[in-house]
Amino acid sequence: MTVRPVLGTLLFLLLTGCGSEPSGPAAPGSSSGSTSGSGGPATSGGSSGQPAAGSPTGDPTPCVDTRSAVALGDKTALGFAPAELLAKVGGTQELSLEWLTVAAANATHTRAGTETSLTLAFDDASAQASYVDSVGGGCPRSGEAPCIVCTSRLEIAIDLKLTSGDGALADSTRVTLSTTSLSTATVTAELAAASLAGSYLEGITPDADYEATGIHLEAAYAASFAGSHAVVPDAWNGFVAANLRSTKTPTALTTYAAHGYFPPATAP
Repeated sequence: MTVRPVLGTLLFLLLTGCGSEPSGPAAPGSSSGSTSGSGGPATSGGSSGQPAAGSPTGDPTPCVDTRSAVALGDKTALGFAPAELLAKVGGTQELSLEWLTVAAANATHTRAGTETSLTLAFDDASAQASYVDSVGGGCPRSGEAPCIVCTSRLEIAIDLKLTSGDGALADSTRVTLSTTSLSTATVTAELAAASLAGSYLEGITPDADYEATGIHLEAAYAASFAGSHAVVPDAWNGFVAANLRSTKTPTALTTYAAHGYFPPATAP
C-alpha cells in the first residue's frame, strides 16, 4: 500500500469537500436531490444546523432519530414551545376550497369548478408533542451522490376534523404536525375510504380499471406545497385529492384525482 506524504494528504483534504448544501426545502411529495429525515421543512441538518460529517471515512451515514416527549408549554431546542406553534397553526381555521376544473387523471368528479367553505378543526387538547433530534448524514467524497441531511424537528400528534360546506368532507383523523420553525408547519394524511363520513368519493367516477381507495391531504402553513401556484400568508395552504388505484396493476403507484385546493389562490 502506498502512503501519501502528510502534507499532500492535508492539501487533498483542503481541496475536497462535500459539495453544496441543498437550497431550501423541497415541496412535499417532491425531491430536492437530497435526503432528509421525515417531517417539516428541512432547512438545516442535525442539531448544529449543518449537514453532519457522516462516518469517519467521509461517507454519509443514515439519519439516527432520537425522540423525546415534550410538554406543550416547554421550550424545545428549536427555541419555542409546542403551545406557541399551536396558538398559530392549531385551533379552528376557516378557509375556502376550490374544486379544480382541470380534467382529472383517471376520473371525473361532479364538483369540478365549484367553491365551498372548508374548516380545519385541530383539537389542541388532544395534542402530544415530541422533539426529534436527528444526527448523521453527510456528503460522499466523490460528489456523485446526493448529500444526506438529517433534520431535527418538532412533531405534534393531534386530532383533526375536516368539514366542507358542500358535504364532501366531514371526516376526522389523527395527524402529525411537523416543523423546524415557529413560522410554519406541514401535515399529510391518508384517509381510507371505509372511514369516510363525507360524500367526497360519491361524486367521483373513476375510469375503467381504477377504483377510489380514500383521500389524500397535504398542507403547509403559510408556505408552498406540491403543485401550489401561490402562498397565502397566515393560513393553511394545501389540497385534498382522491386516491386512485389500478385494479389491473395493484402494485402500481397511487394517483391523485378530483383535487380541491385551499385557499383558492393556491390552485393552478
